[in-house]
Amino acid sequence: NVPAADTEASLRGVILRARFDGRETILCPVGDFFGTGPGLHELKSWARTVDTNGTMTCRWIMPYRSSAEITLLNTGSNDVPVRLSVAADKWDWDARSMHFHCTWRSQDGIRTRPFSDWNYLDAKGRGVYVGDTLVVRNPVAKWWGEGDEKAWVDGEKFPSHYGTGTEDHYGYAWGNPTPFQGPFCNQPAAQKDNIGLTVNTRTRVLDAVTFKKSLKYDIEIWHWADCTMSYSTACYWYAVPGATVNRKVQ
Repeated sequence: NVPAADTEASLRGVILRARFDGRETILCPVGDFFGTGPGLHELKSWARTVDTNGTMTCRWIMPYRSSAEITLLNTGSNDVPVRLSVAADKWDWDARSMHFHCTWRSQDGIRTRPFSDWNYLDAKGRGVYVGDTLVVRNPVAKWWGEGDEKAWVDGEKFPSHYGTGTEDHYGYAWGNPTPFQGPFCNQPAAQKDNIGLTVNTRTRVLDAVTFKKSLKYDIEIWHWADCTMSYSTACYWYAVPGATVNRKVQ
């Protein structure tokens, strides 16, 4: 359980790290990994659940050939009591098997003018993209989410997936300033007039993005106001051993 008085700092300050077969593939703040972002916000999705009592559950399968190691690193100044449990079963590793990855990026001070693309992920290798969590801090009472998502698969010159807006990407098709739940698209945190903290998360099942050589995934920064934003994203994906990514992994 996370202390209620320090929930936001704890969920950002405690880092989830996981190594499979000797290689680290998960490096992400706990709150972003589970889809609640900074602060404890209820989430009911296909792959993850966050309860208001602080219990967070992940149901993504994480295969490995011979070894797995999961670590929680507290980078904050306060003690955070944690109870961690893992369910394990037999897995027959073969040529189709992939390791689970979660990579995180955060940036403050993003100018909304001129419009620009913000990178979620740039991975090399063979894999499957299965979702993401976006955390936004908006300083003004204007809609921030007109930006289109774009996916370049296997080095193509023009993105084969070109979306119609962040609000469509996260499943509500309009600037909805209220929390909502669904199996594959969720908004566990939102504020009146779209100001302040918003958390969106998406789980891809039938619409997972497969790639043989590479995947580049961006979101466009498109805000109705000229201001400064904060963006953070956790990306969930599988890849065969040897895949590389433009985020910190070891």
